[in-house]
Amino acid sequence: MHNNSLDVFSSADWLAEGKILLHPTEGVWGIGCDALNESSFLRVYELKKRPRNKSFILLIKSYEAVQKYIKNLDKIDLNFINTVWPGPTTLLVDYNDKTPDHLRNDSGKIALRVSNHYPIIQLFKSFNGIMVSTSANISGEKNIDNAGKLIKIFNQEDVGLYNDKLGNNIKPSRIIDLLTKKVLREGGGVQKINKDQVVEVRNFLLELQNNIISMICSYDNSEFNKDNWSRDEGGGGITC
Repeated sequence: MHNNSLDVFSSADWLAEGKILLHPTEGVWGIGCDALNESSFLRVYELKKRPRNKSFILLIKSYEAVQKYIKNLDKIDLNFINTVWPGPTTLLVDYNDKTPDHLRNDSGKIALRVSNHYPIIQLFKSFNGIMVSTSANISGEKNIDNAGKLIKIFNQEDVGLYNDKLGNNIKPSRIIDLLTKKVLREGGGVQKINKDQVVEVRNFLLELQNNIISMICSYDNSEFNKDNWSRDEGGGGITC
């Protein structure tokens, strides 16, 4: 495996060279490659030990990036796309005859998503292509939430790590068939809150309470008796 973490520019070059990239997504670590590179595409299947009949989601910079590979869309479809992209929604779209054979499947559709996760947005500013993105785990096993574990599991010379922040989503992306607008999988948009965020919000609210009390005391030219309290199960505040 590449000895050092890759920055966004090196990650884009890594993909363009046909190598495999571990990368952050909206919720979990992903593993991906240049989707138009068949050897790289099949390599991801090999690393994940994933059955070949299970397709991958493809990340794109925009609809225009994949327009030549999909069937023409009407205004209704285009307007719908604009309501869900960028964001945690994957669309199943009918592909056309220009789509490479290795991306085709029995459904006649490819799964596409435009991410709103900042590290991915930045990556697509340097990588001008289509990117496979699937969970960075062995197929059928639990997702991996630690970059150190990823490095041990996928310790191969052609695998590099784009080490940036994960998003807060706790569910995979919602999947919608663009033709029928049917939701095939709910998900996306649900966020986990880490301990640092809880502490940050708590401190903000306590400071706000203190400021309000100070302003009232100043206006009334008096002092309040304040009681700072907290609960064992979580939460707390100031009582006057």
